[in-house]
Amino acid sequence: MIYISIIFFIIFMDLSSKKYITEYLKENSFKRITKHFYLNLVVNRGAFLGLLKNRQRLLKTAIALSLLTLLGVLIYYVQNNAEPKMLLALSFIIGGASGNFIDRIHNGYVTDFLYIKYKKLPVFNISDIFIFLGSILLVV
Repeated sequence: MIYISIIFFIIFMDLSSKKYITEYLKENSFKRITKHFYLNLVVNRGAFLGLLKNRQRLLKTAIALSLLTLLGVLIYYVQNNAEPKMLLALSFIIGGASGNFIDRIHNGYVTDFLYIKYKKLPVFNISDIFIFLGSILLVV
């Protein structure tokens, strides 16, 4: 199934990029790439914007249950011949969330390193991009 392949590809891209960046940069250091684009290694112990950073067990449980639910939804939609756009959106979200979840389980935090210097945007990673794109696909 193509959608499972997409999920694994996103996980591979995310974890590979995080492995590379942690060998390349020290925590909280900046590497300017262009005028507005930087590499900035940051660890995020919470969820989006640091939410639940002091409640690790709750956070991991909530993420695991959400991932299992999304995977069940994807399987249901595949079996019922849902729109490819819906399946792609779910695959992006599951792949991104899985990459961050594996990072959190392995390291105790999520590694963020992409920074666009524009209106105080947060530092993010490859998984976050796919979660964002999947969310956009769901509502468009």
